[in-house]
Amino acid sequence: MSLAKKKLTGQAAAKKLAKLKAATATEKATTRPPHKIKPPHDDVPPPRRVRPCVAETRPPPDDSPPIEDEIKKPIRLLSRLQVMDRVNLCYPNIWAKMREGTFPRSRAVGGRSVWLESEIDEWIAALPLVRLKGDDMATTAEE
Repeated sequence: MSLAKKKLTGQAAAKKLAKLKAATATEKATTRPPHKIKPPHDDVPPPRRVRPCVAETRPPPDDSPPIEDEIKKPIRLLSRLQVMDRVNLCYPNIWAKMREGTFPRSRAVGGRSVWLESEIDEWIAALPLVRLKGDDMATTAEE
């Protein structure tokens, strides 16, 4: 058996263990992990991190009201069922009106028919007003 592998017993083992504990305690007290080591203090403070303020990154507000052409709504597509629900027509009637040219044409997306929401809204807005009893012919013609 070699000297390094020889087991210590009794007082010799206790002394050796006490020395090891004392050595590790002093190492822990004197050494710090690299991320906790503080640089030597010079009279110069570390540079200050400056975050840009939100107000500084935005352009100054324009006092003029936005023009309708400048306001852009997102393009939204409507499915066949959504269009049928909005215009209260069945699909064969919608198909016939598309063929006549009196209803917006559908677009093919992924093999399905879809319509632009803006075109459907324009078509609904262009529908004639219902004439009521007592309306003058001049007032209905002006509208």
